[in-house]
Amino acid sequence: MTEAEDKESAGPLPVLVEASAPQRRPLMALLALLFASVALIVMAAGAYFVWERLQQLEAAQQSFVSTAALAERLAPLNQANSDVRKSLAALDARVGSADQSLVDVQQRTGEIADAQEEVRQRLAKLDVETQAKQGEWLRAEAAYLVQLAIARVELQRDVDGSLEALRLADQLLARLNSSAITERQAVHRAINRLVEVDLPDISRLAGRLEGMISRIDILPLDQQLALQDAAVPQEPEALSAHPSWQERWDRAWQRFTDTLGSLVVVQQREPVEPLLLPEERYFLYHNLRLQLEAARLALIEGDASIYQRSLDRAGDWIQRYYALGEPGVESMLAEITALRAVEIRPELPPLADLLKPVSGG
Repeated sequence: MTEAEDKESAGPLPVLVEASAPQRRPLMALLALLFASVALIVMAAGAYFVWERLQQLEAAQQSFVSTAALAERLAPLNQANSDVRKSLAALDARVGSADQSLVDVQQRTGEIADAQEEVRQRLAKLDVETQAKQGEWLRAEAAYLVQLAIARVELQRDVDGSLEALRLADQLLARLNSSAITERQAVHRAINRLVEVDLPDISRLAGRLEGMISRIDILPLDQQLALQDAAVPQEPEALSAHPSWQERWDRAWQRFTDTLGSLVVVQQREPVEPLLLPEERYFLYHNLRLQLEAARLALIEGDASIYQRSLDRAGDWIQRYYALGEPGVESMLAEITALRAVEIRPELPPLADLLKPVSGG
């Protein structure tokens, strides 16, 4: 539009403006300027707002693709997280159950502790009662062992077994400390007395007697007996042809049986005479062997009287019929003398009297 057209269309307005123009023109200009400034500011702010929104939209558009990829990647993690949460929930349930079980266990533990305390109190009470009776029990056991030691010595002459029983009794009495000094002194006196007993070695002595028996056949007879023996015909034909051979044999056998009879009745103190005839050489050997066997059996049985008498007879026969001065004969006599000096049944101490403080006898 042209200015003329604007003026025509305005009609009578210019007349009014012109009528008030001197007063309102500065105010209108100021308002217009103000409106223009505000409009400019608004437009600038709007432009900045639009630009900022565009930047945000662009950034959002760029991040939208990254977010979608991230969401795609996060999907398995979310599933795993869900599984973990389920597992944690199950674990929490189990932990709760375990806590309940722990409470039950603690309760049972408390009950067990109470029961143990009750048992401990009972054991303490029993221990007190046991200690109160322990002295009586130890003394009774020691008295039994002492009686056993006395019986072994008196009935069996078992010194080693008696010593072992007394040592066990002393160990029991030692647990009573000073309250059993008298009993322990009695036991020690009995042990010392038994240790002083010189017990013979029966096995060794029996072996010496057996060695003597094995040497009888090689002992040389006295010269006179040897000459008489040499004068007797030794050939079987001559003996059988001699008219008195049977009689002499019967007489020798009769004397041998008589000698054996005297050996059987040794306790009746009947004298036993050795055989003297030359043809009785065998019977002399045999009788000497029987005497040494009797001494060995008496040694084993502990019969000191028969042991001594048998050795005495053996020594007497050797001195009468064997060649004195010969090494074998002298060695045999020396052995018999040494064996006779051995006390095969030594006297044992009276343990019953020594052990009265323990046995109560």
